[in-house]
Amino acid sequence: MLASRFAAPGLFLVAWLLAADAPATSRNNGQNGYTRQPTPLLVPVPIGHVLQAVVMQPHSTIRLRNNRRLTDTTVTSLIQTSLVSNGQPKYEKMVLHMAQCYGGGFIDELEDAAVLTNFSINTSSFWEHVSYGQLNAGGNPRNYHSHSWREQVNTPNTPKAMLASYSDSLTAQIYNIAHPDKGNQILRNLERPQFFSRPNAADDHTLTRSADQNVALIFVGEDRERNNPRDTRHFRDAGRMYDTLRAYGFTDAQISFQYVDGTTPAGGNDARIDGAASLLTYLGFISGAGVACGDQNDFVFIWTSGHGGTYADVQGIVQLLPIGAGVGVAEAEYDLPLWGGFLDAAIGPWAPYAGDDPILEMSDFTLAPGDALQVFLNDSFIGSIGDSQPVELPFSPSLLTQTQNRLRFVGTSPQTEIRRFSLHQFTNTAPVDEPSPGDMNCDGAADILDINAFILALIDPFAYAAQFPGCDINNGDLNGDGSVNVLDINPFVALLAGG
Repeated sequence: MLASRFAAPGLFLVAWLLAADAPATSRNNGQNGYTRQPTPLLVPVPIGHVLQAVVMQPHSTIRLRNNRRLTDTTVTSLIQTSLVSNGQPKYEKMVLHMAQCYGGGFIDELEDAAVLTNFSINTSSFWEHVSYGQLNAGGNPRNYHSHSWREQVNTPNTPKAMLASYSDSLTAQIYNIAHPDKGNQILRNLERPQFFSRPNAADDHTLTRSADQNVALIFVGEDRERNNPRDTRHFRDAGRMYDTLRAYGFTDAQISFQYVDGTTPAGGNDARIDGAASLLTYLGFISGAGVACGDQNDFVFIWTSGHGGTYADVQGIVQLLPIGAGVGVAEAEYDLPLWGGFLDAAIGPWAPYAGDDPILEMSDFTLAPGDALQVFLNDSFIGSIGDSQPVELPFSPSLLTQTQNRLRFVGTSPQTEIRRFSLHQFTNTAPVDEPSPGDMNCDGAADILDINAFILALIDPFAYAAQFPGCDINNGDLNGDGSVNVLDINPFVALLAGG
């Protein structure tokens, strides 16, 4: 659907882009069905300029420390790159379990990667929904579905298949109890666990080790809550999962336990934890699994938890439309579709499960010389942009409505182009430590002492992590493109020179 409207003559022209009707599709594939993310296509409005098609696609993420995130597309890409060769999997079976909110979005990406076979995944929630847990220390803190599922598979003497474990977890005793923070609603009426496997419709995979290589990852990206600096439920469930794998015969050397910043919620140490959860450690595990596996007689297991997020990614080329002779203002306007997960997390009555403030991330755009963009959400100003550098604009969730939401960019030149922006929302986390740009040796300052560490991060990230285990390699991401590479050299030099 598309439309346009004119204001008073000579003032401005507004172009609307509305999400095409694309309701979520229920898939079954022989198991309990799951709900896919919609794929709305934003149609160009040909007024003044012919705009190229723009696609808005929702995605799911895992929250990491230092405002980083592990996305569904990144996970799928890493698995494809490292664990698939010539269209064939390097493993005999792969099992994924996700306890964080919005985990169902990862299913979509993995399903669409048709080269992935012999794998199953189950999540504690579908793509637009939160997962639940017990926060009260007196109530044995745990994540409900994840804990229930682990109890079902924790039978090493009589291993239970993944589909049976998933189905039985939904009818287990834990799902017959009431949630004290949700009006004592029964848990089975709150959570929306999801399941998918390919190609075995019966999914008889178990946690029993394969004949050759067996590798497992336990990965918790964030455990901070708004009302509790660090909650114990994620750590408790991660520890239980570790013990379950050991009961199935996995050795400590075969299990990579990556937890938040490498410490327990109490700030101490646990011998089972191998290090901090980060993009680098996740990449290291997948890459290592790809090297270890290779004869299709191997088992890869990945368990994730912490806080999830959802974001809408908009890609294409949008130009601000000229609005008439002699008038120096141009404007492009979009209607954002209402996605339940995004708005539920933002403004729903979830306490204490309310989400963090949403963020508008402008990641790829070019301002014409002398131009400036003003950004409005539902007619409320949320920020201005004065150059073409990527920027994040946080805004209050109260600005969102329960019907339709309008994002508006106002600039002064039709040569300004907006190619990509995203809307992000994470659940339930406290403010996290900000990166320290340029401080590569983590001595509290960015100076010439960081040069060698910066060079090491560029040429060998793994060696950097080994030499500076307490440092975040993303301190070297000086241009804000999400990675540390040669494009950060000039900004690094400018930072040290005081520019």
